[in-house]
Amino acid sequence: MPDSPAQRLVRASRASVWAVALVLALASCSAGGAGTSPAAEATPKVSLSPETTDATTPPSEPANVDFANMVEFTRLVHVGDIGRAGSLVADSSAAARYIAHQNALERFNELNGQSNDRNEDDYTIEGDEKTRSIRIEISGDNPTVYTWKDFQVDNLEKILSWTGKSGPIDKVLWHQASTAKTHGVTAKLLTAYVNNGGDLNIVVELSSAKRTVRVDEAVYTPRGGYRQQGSASYYAEVDKGEKALTLFQFDNVGTLGGKLKLGIGRLDPSDSSSSYALGTSISL
Repeated sequence: MPDSPAQRLVRASRASVWAVALVLALASCSAGGAGTSPAAEATPKVSLSPETTDATTPPSEPANVDFANMVEFTRLVHVGDIGRAGSLVADSSAAARYIAHQNALERFNELNGQSNDRNEDDYTIEGDEKTRSIRIEISGDNPTVYTWKDFQVDNLEKILSWTGKSGPIDKVLWHQASTAKTHGVTAKLLTAYVNNGGDLNIVVELSSAKRTVRVDEAVYTPRGGYRQQGSASYYAEVDKGEKALTLFQFDNVGTLGGKLKLGIGRLDPSDSSSSYALGTSISL
């Protein structure tokens, strides 16, 4: 999937008032904006679960399945036909979580007036049936080349997983939902994915029950690593009773697993309540 999920991203410079922290699933874990309308939420088109695939549908050996389906799936996700790509994946699988993440990115773009259209001529997809690998070449403003391989499918030949440039897809996707709350503000982790360039993209739903607020900053700290500021982020603003999607990107993260901390600021000038420096963590 192209690694630039949104075309218009803004940075924040204001000091935060509150902080909300989300802890993302470890890669080795086995368990499983402008738009502020209440309807502004990403709706995955496939069934999701933090669990692994059902034991009654074990992965098939790659040689036993139609490699053309894998090539077609790869083509569909890269040209942006996420709906058709989703029909080729198994429910409750890593592939399903990948599709859900792409759905969330597209929904974010739609809510913020960005186009999800892609120029199919920018993508060259070449499958090698002998090695069961697929070479993806993307031209345009940010040319890149990488390979997807090691596809696994269930006994219905629905795709379960594969290995991309950043590693096995199951290791670079979030594994379950997380929610953090503070002073009437709720931050809900929807999806997270380390893309083929090694950058971490996180989609969060922000809502407020008491006052107008916005996200002023985002900091990510990988487990055992150094904390870093977001390289590109959309810091949503929401009024009381509303919600919005926010997007955060952190460069060169490499592996998934750590804490996302959001600085939340009040915007209501009549609000005279005290300032807070509050962290709320949720372990997965």
